[in-house]
Amino acid sequence: MQKAKNSLLLFTHKYPFGNQESFLENEIIYLSQAFKQIILIPEETETTKRPVPENVETITLYDNLKFNYFFLFIRYLGKAIKYFSYSLLVEQKRFYYIYHVIPYLKYLLSSIHKSKIIEKYIQSVEKENCLFYTYWFLRGNLPLAILKSQNKIPGYISRAHGYDLYDEQQGGLVPFRAFKMKHIDRLFPISRLGANYVKERINKQLRSKITPAYLGTRDFGISPYKDTTSEIITIVSCSNIIPLKRVSLIINTLSLIDFQLKWHHFGDGNCENEVKLLAESLPENIDYRFWGRISNIELIEFYKNNQVTLFLNLSASEGIPVSIMEAASFGIPAIATDVGGVKEIVNEQTGILVNSDASAESIAQTIISFIDSDKNSIEFRNGVRNFWKDNFEAEKNYNQFIQLLHNTVSTAS
Repeated sequence: MQKAKNSLLLFTHKYPFGNQESFLENEIIYLSQAFKQIILIPEETETTKRPVPENVETITLYDNLKFNYFFLFIRYLGKAIKYFSYSLLVEQKRFYYIYHVIPYLKYLLSSIHKSKIIEKYIQSVEKENCLFYTYWFLRGNLPLAILKSQNKIPGYISRAHGYDLYDEQQGGLVPFRAFKMKHIDRLFPISRLGANYVKERINKQLRSKITPAYLGTRDFGISPYKDTTSEIITIVSCSNIIPLKRVSLIINTLSLIDFQLKWHHFGDGNCENEVKLLAESLPENIDYRFWGRISNIELIEFYKNNQVTLFLNLSASEGIPVSIMEAASFGIPAIATDVGGVKEIVNEQTGILVNSDASAESIAQTIISFIDSDKNSIEFRNGVRNFWKDNFEAEKNYNQFIQLLHNTVSTAS
């Protein structure tokens, strides 16, 4: 791929620090091939740091950043009133700004301050030869919108996933959405559902800025498979162990199954101890293991070397889970709750959708029915992999996305 003249400033939550945003590990490979230089700007850092391509540099702009909101209010009073008033006047849910004035004002003040830090840093950057890209529609986005409104940067683009996109996951409203959409060049939700969701909540004149862009996973081949009448059923789940992901519902579901079964869960979280305690009540026919948070490479090796019958995701809310993409790339069918954009990857060709409020009893029966169905076959697994290849293969999706980025640069310049 021919490199663009542009550099890329990519604003993340923590990546490349820690273990979060693992899906960026795929995207960064393709971005590094398309841009001469990439500068990562994480909002938070950790002690561990993942390797990145040679032309990727990490800048920590916010180290030891603490906010004195009284000082910030005095310093940025005029700007805060201007941006807050705009949102209060044009947002569909303007009453939220009144009910939540303190947290929203803090978010705004901290974003104004971060915009000043970014502005100072980019004085050394050829802004006209640079694309500004924030990976989340919540984190990192408002400071760039503020800079664009002041003509301090030529423009910026953003992805939008789940918690940063849906009002319900923000307690009622994604704050300052109208202001961000006014100043953003392009927004790329990771699902068609997410794109339509935002379009319904913004001014019609701004809807052309929104284009869905799927994430993707790399091709590591299909996983081992034998006739499961002679093999123990193996179920995998992969998520943070937090209330939203409802790992406890998986345990309650598996407790109702009476045949031999292995369950592997990958991921950790603040409900881990509680969930592990609940798992101790599983019957003896359920052999389980909590792997904790492992590297993506280790997870891929597990899929390559183990027969997995079924992937299970019972989250209360999702974008499109990369965990399901990874499983599908190996031909592993999924049973998942019909939430967010999940239906864009779990369907009759790839598995079974269950209602978001489905009981443990009904989900257990769905698993039992799956085991005895034609979907538990090598033919169906080949179809799962083909669907993944057509829709969620990394090389295809990220090259298409990069072309969209270059088109954005050309339009903005």
